[in-house]
Formats: sequence, C-alpha cells, structure tokens
Amino acid sequence: MPKSLMAKLDYAHIAEHYADRVAVHGDIRRAFDAKKAAKYADLALGISSPLGNYSASEHGLGPKVLSRTKPERILMLAQDLIARDKPMDVPRLVQHADIWQLKISVGSEIAAMLEPRRFWVTNTRTVWAHLLVKHNDDVRKANDELRAYRDHDYTSEMLYDVWSDIHVKLDTALNRLAEAGAVHAKKQGIKAGELAYLWADAVANALYELRDELLD
Repeated sequence: MPKSLMAKLDYAHIAEHYADRVAVHGDIRRAFDAKKAAKYADLALGISSPLGNYSASEHGLGPKVLSRTKPERILMLAQDLIARDKPMDVPRLVQHADIWQLKISVGSEIAAMLEPRRFWVTNTRTVWAHLLVKHNDDVRKANDELRAYRDHDYTSEMLYDVWSDIHVKLDTALNRLAEAGAVHAKKQGIKAGELAYLWADAVANALYELRDELLD
C-alpha cells in the first residue's frame, strides 16, 4: 500500500472505530456463550447495534432475516462457523445454512465478530481494499472491478462463487493492510489494534470512505 494513500487516513478515528467494534465483540461473545439466542441474533445481525454487523445493518437485512428465521438458527449458524478450523469454510457453511438474506458478507461478519483472531469480514469495503492491493493501488481499477461484481449479469450461484473465491484471497490482503495501517498509525502516535482482522477492517472502512477523494 503506497505511502500516499495510507498517509491520508486519520488513525485516531480508525482506532476509535476499532475500539467500538472490540467492545461490541465482547457483548456478542457473552450473549453467544450464554446461549441467549434472541439477544445474540439482534447483535450479530446489527439490529441492536450497527457495530455488530455493518454488512447487515447498512442494508437493513437483520429484521428481514429474522422475519423468516428464528434467532436459534442464527445461533446455530454461528456455532457451526466457529467449530471449523478453516476460515475458508465460511462461504460453504453460509450457503449450506440457506438462510434468506444471509450471504457471505453478513455470514463472514458473524464469524469475525465472534472470533476475530481467526475470521475476517468479506464485504464491499474489505473486498474493495483487496482489489486496491490487487491492482497495485489503482483506485479506478478497484472501483471498476467492484462495480463489475455488482452489475455483471451473473446468476446468483455464479456471483456466490465469485465472492467465495474472494473470501479465500482476503486473508493475505487484510494482513498486509493491517501491517501497513500499523506503521502509519505509529507515525501519528496511535497504537494499532491487536486483533489484526478487525484492525484491517477498520482501515478498509476508512479507505473506502475516501475512495472518491483518492481518485483526485
């Protein structure tokens, strides 16, 4: 990630965003461990707090999911996700669960907010950050490819396969983003978050919010 892009970010704001996410991660973990299905589902789907699942909250998916799915099924999905050793299994498990309106973005965030040391978020913001790395930090190319994923005439199954493939690749991209973010945060006198995937998620969010400005 070139200096010019990363240096534009406000790492105090990123650290605040990260800290808020870590706090909600704690709430989610406690509800999960206590098997309080209703409370857990509201948190995990971004209903009681957008911080619990931005992918769901941003598009109002939480209430839609629960209109057809009992909270106990969300709890069971979370149990299945973290029971696996391989984070790469997330897309397959989410697809197998076949919960209406709950796809990779929401499902990966459920896993990441429950066990952020092992799982990462695969949503528009983190995918865009990955594409930025893939295209050697060419913002326009990253925008074009992300738009192609949304606008292309894919069947739903084909689109799911595309995003499943991206999920696997995000591991390396987000670790690189976390490391670069830590270096620049230190220059601003800010300590990077210890949970690398959540820290990278916060950096990716900040980058995405600047994407139009980065084209200038």
